Order: sequence, then structure tokens, then C-alpha cells
Amino acid sequence: MVLSLVGAPNTRVQRTRSSASRRRSPLTRSPLGGRWLRVAFAPSLLTLIFCLPRVALACQCGARRSVAEAVAEASDVVAGMVVRADQAKVHFTLSGSIKSAVVDRVVLRVQKRWKGTSARELQIYSLSNCAFGFQQGMSYLVYASGRPSGGYLEASRCSRTQRCRTAREDLGELGPAK
Repeated sequence: MVLSLVGAPNTRVQRTRSSASRRRSPLTRSPLGGRWLRVAFAPSLLTLIFCLPRVALACQCGARRSVAEAVAEASDVVAGMVVRADQAKVHFTLSGSIKSAVVDRVVLRVQKRWKGTSARELQIYSLSNCAFGFQQGMSYLVYASGRPSGGYLEASRCSRTQRCRTAREDLGELGPAK
């Protein structure tokens, strides 16, 4: 290493290295001349960029159903307010063995009912990539699927589930609640 003083006495010292003493980073010491890092990680990076978004956006709904079709497919059609949002452990059978998972759950206090059980509150679980995203304290018109006995209810983004304030068309077609 060569030290040289530049300028007057009270100025800073500049350090320079001769090309013979230049050290290489440990990441660039390879027979491939520093390109090995790019060659080694490029496939992984491309996989992350191009494959993960497809997994995250796996929900494809198709054409929107009519109100009558949505009611026919749902086990419960209710209007209510989300009074609690938390997580719950659910159990299911997969390939003949019992599995469990922790999923999001909302408790909906039923205010009006068009179809389904007479329970005052419904527990609705997020069981798929297409699960509807509820917010605590908000009111929704919910077309829930699932059950009948001991199963889990789910409201899908593909159903006509929506906030009550935007459900004027649906509420008009549903008519008076039970």
C-alpha cells in the first residue's frame, strides 16, 4: 500500500493501492471470474419473480352469478355485522388422514336472514385463496357456503358477498328477510 500526502500539512491523508496489491472480495474469487454468483442465483431469482405471483393470485372466479344462482348455491344468506375477527384451528381430512390448520375466522352477528339456520351468530372461516376479506365492525350481505352439520362456513370473493352499503341491487332482489 502506498501512502501519499496531498496538500498542506493539516490536510487529510489519502490512501491509494497499487494494482498489484488490490484484494478481491471473497465473493468474486472463483474460476468463473466473479460471474459465478450471478450464475448460481439467477435461476432462483427468476423462479421467485415469475412463479410466486401465480401462486398468490390463484383465485379465479369466472362470470359473476345472478342473485338467484348465488342464493341456490349458498347454505346461508344473511346480513350482519362482524363482531369479532380472530384465528381458529380447523380440522379436515386429506388423503384419508386428519390434518389441522390455523385460519382466519370472523363472527358475524346476524341482523337479517334469507336462508340458513336460525343462529344469532355465524362463524365464517377463510379456508381458501378465494376467501372474502372481512373487517371488524362492518356490515355485510353474506352468501356463505359449507356445513351442513359440523362443517365450516366460508364466504368467497367469487360469491356475491359484499358490504351492505353496496348491496342495494341484491337486497332488492332478495326481498324481505325471514
